[in-house]
Amino acid sequence: MEGNAEYLRNCQAENCLMIERYKSDGSNANDGVVVVNMAGDKNLAGLDTTLDDGTTDQVNGGTITVANKKITAGSVKSGKVSVFVNIGTAPTPDPDPTPDPDPTPDSTTTVYYPSTKFGADSTYLHWRFADGGTWTTAPGVKMTAACSGYVSYAIENPDGRPIEFVFTNGSSQWDNKNGVSGQNYTATGASVVVTDNSGNYGTTAPCTV
Repeated sequence: MEGNAEYLRNCQAENCLMIERYKSDGSNANDGVVVVNMAGDKNLAGLDTTLDDGTTDQVNGGTITVANKKITAGSVKSGKVSVFVNIGTAPTPDPDPTPDPDPTPDSTTTVYYPSTKFGADSTYLHWRFADGGTWTTAPGVKMTAACSGYVSYAIENPDGRPIEFVFTNGSSQWDNKNGVSGQNYTATGASVVVTDNSGNYGTTAPCTV
């Protein structure tokens, strides 16, 4: 009933208060009333109400009946707080929504490299995690065409670890950092865009893999 209109009225005595929450839409699923009764036992029949038809006491076990903006049957106990609400018609959340939400998608580090260096179908990434991983078996993993001018390879990296890598044509040609054998590239992040052998790299993907 949160956010619905509210109406307060006495219920046959100054020491009996009805707090109604309602939405006049013909549905009792979003209506209800709290009755605070500090007087004697009270018969509520005949009282005006803003509620739609059909409510049930969920606290004390009694019920009230509502028809045409009148309470036609029902009572409340003395010195009690009674809550009347029809929960039977409330929507039930789907415990298995379709499609399933994916709050934690897998994290990857995608390496991009110019396809003009070794060719779009003959470029390999030889890599490992720089903080203690094992190198791929040479010549490495084959990179695939990503978009015009680039090949790429996506590394599963849910922990965001740094990577160390070099490039090769799958045979005798290698691209090391600064063109020096034994010097490797290192990088972190979701996108690593290598355009030369300086060791510098971009972090904005040039295209979607």
